[in-house]
Amino acid sequence: RAFFLGISLLIVTNSLDGLYPLLIKVGIDQIEKQQPLGELGRTSLLLIAALTTLGVFRYAWRRNFGRFHTYAMENMRIRIFKHFTTLGPSFFHKNPVGELMSVITNDVSSFRQAIGHGLLIFLDGVIYLAIILPIMFSINFTWTWQTLIFLPLVPFLINNVMKLIHANYKVAQDRFSELTGVTQETIGGIR
Repeated sequence: RAFFLGISLLIVTNSLDGLYPLLIKVGIDQIEKQQPLGELGRTSLLLIAALTTLGVFRYAWRRNFGRFHTYAMENMRIRIFKHFTTLGPSFFHKNPVGELMSVITNDVSSFRQAIGHGLLIFLDGVIYLAIILPIMFSINFTWTWQTLIFLPLVPFLINNVMKLIHANYKVAQDRFSELTGVTQETIGGIR
């Protein structure tokens, strides 16, 4: 429920993100054409109303979408813990507890990032393209295609950056795993 409510509110938020620049354009056009101050006042009130509504909806979607990936992470942690309670001592003798905890903590956090921020970035991009591209083409077709001509290069750039991030993440996870294992064995030796 939190997921679908969050996505619905995200669609409204992104629609309002596409609306308020058009209201600013209308206001600038009114100033340029020296229309009466009352017209500009109405446009200003519409802009304030749109921005206020945008703020309310943005807060609501963040709250609901945040609940979704937080609950999913907690559910996964509970399932993993329940599975660990079914394993015997021989499993824990073969696998250091510190290493298991490190891997689980990092993997569950990565899962949360993927279904939270990763999914959000993907949906945000799709919704923005669906809303903003028609607006851009209606304003000026030539400027729009000239702006978007380099868009196909973006996935290749992102792919290279993601490879660097993954390599550094793997190194950090391995170091954290070693540190957690040493700490666990040290504390176990003190007892």
